[in-house]
Amino acid sequence: MLLPEIETIYLSAVVSLVLFAVIGVFDGVYYHLYRYNLQSHPEARLEHWIHTLRAFVFAAFSLLIFVMNVGGKLLWVAVGLVALDVILEAIDILVEKEARAKLGGISSGEALVHVMATACKSVALALMAVAKPTIAWKLDAPVLLDPYPMFVILSGTVFSISTGVGGIVQVILMKPIPSQAKAKAGFRLAISGR
Repeated sequence: MLLPEIETIYLSAVVSLVLFAVIGVFDGVYYHLYRYNLQSHPEARLEHWIHTLRAFVFAAFSLLIFVMNVGGKLLWVAVGLVALDVILEAIDILVEKEARAKLGGISSGEALVHVMATACKSVALALMAVAKPTIAWKLDAPVLLDPYPMFVILSGTVFSISTGVGGIVQVILMKPIPSQAKAKAGFRLAISGR
Protein backbone atom coordinates (compact mmCIF):
# COMPACT_ATOMS: atom_id res chain seq x y z
CA MET A 1 0.00 0.00 0.00
CA LEU A 2 1.39 3.38 -0.99
CA LEU A 3 1.33 6.17 1.55
CA PRO A 4 -0.20 9.50 0.57
CA GLU A 5 2.45 12.06 -0.40
CA ILE A 6 2.19 14.03 2.86
CA GLU A 7 2.51 10.81 4.91
CA THR A 8 5.70 9.97 3.00
CA ILE A 9 7.10 13.40 3.79
CA TYR A 10 6.23 12.97 7.48
CA LEU A 11 7.75 9.48 7.56
CA SER A 12 10.97 10.75 5.97
CA ALA A 13 11.09 13.60 8.49
CA VAL A 14 10.61 11.21 11.41
CA VAL A 15 13.31 8.84 10.11
CA SER A 16 15.67 11.84 9.85
CA LEU A 17 14.72 12.96 13.36
CA VAL A 18 15.36 9.48 14.77
CA LEU A 19 18.75 9.33 13.02
CA PHE A 20 19.58 12.76 14.45
CA ALA A 21 18.60 11.55 17.92
CA VAL A 22 20.68 8.36 17.69
CA ILE A 23 23.73 10.22 16.38
CA GLY A 24 23.23 12.95 19.01
CA VAL A 25 23.04 10.44 21.86
CA PHE A 26 26.23 8.75 20.62
CA ASP A 27 27.98 12.13 20.36
CA GLY A 28 26.81 13.30 23.77
CA VAL A 29 27.39 10.10 25.70
CA TYR A 30 30.54 8.80 24.02
CA TYR A 31 32.45 11.94 23.06
CA HIS A 32 31.21 14.60 25.47
CA LEU A 33 30.68 12.60 28.66
CA TYR A 34 32.84 9.46 28.36
CA ARG A 35 35.84 10.20 26.13
CA TYR A 36 36.37 13.89 26.95
CA ASN A 37 34.31 14.29 30.14
CA LEU A 38 33.77 17.90 29.05
CA GLN A 39 31.79 18.96 32.10
CA SER A 40 34.80 18.39 34.38
CA HIS A 41 37.24 20.56 32.41
CA PRO A 42 37.07 24.28 33.32
CA GLU A 43 38.18 25.33 29.83
CA ALA A 44 35.29 23.34 28.30
CA ARG A 45 32.54 24.63 30.62
CA LEU A 46 31.26 27.18 28.09
CA GLU A 47 31.05 24.49 25.41
CA HIS A 48 29.19 22.21 27.83
CA TRP A 49 26.75 25.02 28.74
CA ILE A 50 26.12 25.64 25.03
CA HIS A 51 25.31 21.94 24.57
CA THR A 52 23.00 22.11 27.58
CA LEU A 53 21.16 25.17 26.25
CA ARG A 54 20.84 23.50 22.85
CA ALA A 55 19.18 20.48 24.49
CA PHE A 56 16.46 22.75 25.90
CA VAL A 57 16.10 24.56 22.55
CA PHE A 58 15.71 21.14 20.83
CA ALA A 59 13.00 20.20 23.31
CA ALA A 60 11.09 23.42 22.63
CA PHE A 61 11.30 23.47 18.84
CA SER A 62 10.57 19.75 18.51
CA LEU A 63 7.42 20.25 20.58
CA LEU A 64 6.27 22.99 18.20
CA ILE A 65 7.44 21.35 14.97
CA PHE A 66 6.90 17.61 15.52
CA VAL A 67 4.24 17.32 18.22
CA MET A 68 1.90 20.27 17.71
CA ASN A 69 1.05 21.18 14.14
CA VAL A 70 1.44 24.92 14.61
CA GLY A 71 0.86 27.81 12.26
CA GLY A 72 0.89 31.58 12.38
CA LYS A 73 2.75 33.24 15.24
CA LEU A 74 3.62 29.92 16.92
CA LEU A 75 5.18 28.64 13.71
CA TRP A 76 7.37 31.73 13.61
CA VAL A 77 8.32 31.16 17.26
CA ALA A 78 9.46 27.68 16.18
CA VAL A 79 11.45 29.21 13.31
CA GLY A 80 13.04 31.59 15.84
CA LEU A 81 14.02 28.64 18.05
CA VAL A 82 15.60 26.88 15.07
CA ALA A 83 17.49 30.10 14.25
CA LEU A 84 18.64 30.30 17.89
CA ASP A 85 19.93 26.72 17.61
CA VAL A 86 21.87 27.62 14.45
CA ILE A 87 23.45 30.57 16.29
CA LEU A 88 24.31 28.37 19.29
CA GLU A 89 25.78 25.75 16.96
CA ALA A 90 27.96 28.41 15.32
CA ILE A 91 29.15 29.67 18.73
CA ASP A 92 29.85 26.06 19.75
CA ILE A 93 32.06 25.58 16.68
CA LEU A 94 33.89 28.84 17.42
CA VAL A 95 34.66 27.94 21.06
CA GLU A 96 35.50 24.25 20.50
CA LYS A 97 39.11 24.80 19.41
CA GLU A 98 40.03 26.63 22.61
CA ALA A 99 37.78 24.49 24.82
CA ARG A 100 39.38 21.28 23.56
CA ALA A 101 43.00 22.50 23.26
CA LYS A 102 44.18 20.65 26.41
CA LEU A 103 42.22 17.57 25.31
CA GLY A 104 43.95 17.33 21.93
CA GLY A 105 41.27 19.17 19.97
CA ILE A 106 38.19 17.74 18.35
CA SER A 107 38.78 14.40 16.63
CA SER A 108 37.93 13.71 12.99
CA GLY A 109 35.43 11.10 14.18
CA GLU A 110 33.57 13.57 16.36
CA ALA A 111 33.63 16.22 13.61
CA LEU A 112 32.09 13.65 11.25
CA VAL A 113 29.42 12.82 13.84
CA HIS A 114 28.59 16.55 14.11
CA VAL A 115 28.23 16.88 10.32
CA MET A 116 25.99 13.79 10.14
CA ALA A 117 23.82 15.00 13.05
CA THR A 118 23.42 18.47 11.55
CA ALA A 119 22.51 16.98 8.17
CA CYS A 120 19.83 14.71 9.69
CA LYS A 121 18.38 17.54 11.79
CA SER A 122 18.32 19.86 8.77
CA VAL A 123 16.57 17.27 6.59
CA ALA A 124 13.95 16.60 9.29
CA LEU A 125 13.24 20.31 9.74
CA ALA A 126 13.18 21.04 6.00
CA LEU A 127 10.71 18.21 5.37
CA MET A 128 8.40 19.42 8.14
CA ALA A 129 8.62 22.95 6.70
CA VAL A 130 7.66 21.88 3.17
CA ALA A 131 4.77 19.82 4.57
CA LYS A 132 3.20 22.99 6.01
CA PRO A 133 0.39 24.49 3.96
CA THR A 134 1.15 27.96 2.62
CA ILE A 135 -1.51 29.50 4.86
CA ALA A 136 0.34 28.27 7.99
CA TRP A 137 3.20 30.71 7.33
CA LYS A 138 0.96 33.80 7.57
CA LEU A 139 1.13 35.59 10.92
CA ASP A 140 -2.65 35.65 11.25
CA ALA A 141 -3.02 31.91 10.50
CA PRO A 142 -4.54 29.67 13.18
CA VAL A 143 -1.89 28.74 15.75
CA LEU A 144 -3.04 25.11 15.80
CA LEU A 145 -3.63 23.23 12.57
CA ASP A 146 -5.02 19.71 12.05
CA PRO A 147 -3.10 17.20 14.19
CA TYR A 148 -0.22 15.26 12.68
CA PRO A 149 -0.48 11.50 12.22
CA MET A 150 0.11 9.70 15.52
CA PHE A 151 3.57 8.38 14.54
CA VAL A 152 4.80 11.96 14.09
CA ILE A 153 3.32 13.09 17.41
CA LEU A 154 4.78 10.12 19.30
CA SER A 155 8.23 10.50 17.73
CA GLY A 156 8.26 14.22 18.43
CA THR A 157 7.08 13.69 22.01
CA VAL A 158 9.80 11.13 22.74
CA PHE A 159 12.43 13.43 21.19
CA SER A 160 11.18 16.52 23.02
CA ILE A 161 11.03 14.81 26.42
CA SER A 162 14.35 13.00 26.01
CA THR A 163 16.24 16.13 24.95
CA GLY A 164 14.71 18.06 27.85
CA VAL A 165 15.76 15.30 30.26
CA GLY A 166 19.20 15.27 28.63
CA GLY A 167 19.50 18.99 29.30
CA ILE A 168 18.57 18.49 32.95
CA VAL A 169 21.17 15.70 33.27
CA GLN A 170 23.80 18.01 31.78
CA VAL A 171 22.94 20.72 34.32
CA ILE A 172 23.25 18.18 37.15
CA LEU A 173 26.61 16.99 35.82
CA MET A 174 27.89 20.58 35.79
CA LYS A 175 27.09 21.24 39.42
CA PRO A 176 29.45 19.54 41.84
CA ILE A 177 27.60 17.77 44.62
CA PRO A 178 28.75 19.39 47.90
CA SER A 179 29.10 16.09 49.76
CA GLN A 180 31.31 14.70 46.99
CA ALA A 181 33.45 17.85 46.95
CA LYS A 182 33.88 17.66 50.75
CA ALA A 183 34.66 13.94 50.57
CA LYS A 184 37.32 14.54 47.91
CA ALA A 185 38.82 17.39 49.96
CA GLY A 186 38.87 15.17 53.06
CA PHE A 187 40.48 12.34 51.11
CA ARG A 188 43.18 14.69 49.79
CA LEU A 189 43.89 15.92 53.33
CA ALA A 190 44.05 12.36 54.61
CA ILE A 191 46.54 11.19 52.00
CA SER A 192 48.68 14.33 52.30
CA GLY A 193 49.08 13.68 56.04
CA ARG A 194 48.00 17.17 57.13
